[in-house]
Amino acid sequence: CSMRYYQKFFNVTTSDVTMRLINAMTPFNRTPIFPTGKPDLYGPMWVYICNIISILICGYFSSYVEFQFSSKGKGNEEMKVEIIRKFGKICSLMTFYVFVI
Repeated sequence: CSMRYYQKFFNVTTSDVTMRLINAMTPFNRTPIFPTGKPDLYGPMWVYICNIISILICGYFSSYVEFQFSSKGKGNEEMKVEIIRKFGKICSLMTFYVFVI
């Protein structure tokens, strides 16, 4: 598989993506999500990346709050190790979700 093969799946404009997002998020909308008939991988790729980033930010915040207010006295290094572990788990889980489901 070369990059040229996948290039056709990312051939969309900003207005295409914007209209697809609006059509997908509008309930009871009868407008097709892909009006031109050419689906793409650009939108799903960004949903995948944004989900990972959102989960990491929330996980970091929860770890920070837990480590700040816990009486265990865990240090900053342990918090970093915990975040790295969460990153691996999140990427594995999201990749499983995208490719299997």
